[in-house]
Amino acid sequence: MGLSFNKKTIVITGAGNGIGRAASILLANEGAIIISIDKDLKSLKKLKLILKKKCVIKKVDCTKYDEIKKELKDINIVDGLVNCAGIVPQGDIISCTREDWINTINTNLTSVFYITQFFMKKFIHKNSLIFFHDWEKIYTKKKRFYSEYIICRIFYQRC
Repeated sequence: MGLSFNKKTIVITGAGNGIGRAASILLANEGAIIISIDKDLKSLKKLKLILKKKCVIKKVDCTKYDEIKKELKDINIVDGLVNCAGIVPQGDIISCTREDWINTINTNLTSVFYITQFFMKKFIHKNSLIFFHDWEKIYTKKKRFYSEYIICRIFYQRC
């Protein structure tokens, strides 16, 4: 059975640029409806011009849980989650400020936790699978944890 994203609703963080933008375009071209999340509204609007009706844009700072709850509360149908929000600080360890370090940790790690936690109930109720970007485990309705390798196999079999 082939993998199909046709008519699947996929949430993608960091969708305005980089890997998130590329993932949004790729999955939309495969038939998915993309809920594009980014704090950069200008980049989201450019993505919307490309994806048109296959894209719903949400300007959200994924490092702020209250903002996530407020701005994403209307999203009820989710088939997949791709956490791509991330930054790469410039410079080296000597020139990295504490503010730069905290911002990097909040963007690259804390935002993944916040977004995943927010959408977890929607996945559990739908008996869907959630894939953690750069994490080793996922969670299903049966409250079992699986390795990424096993999850990829299950996901392919379900689609």
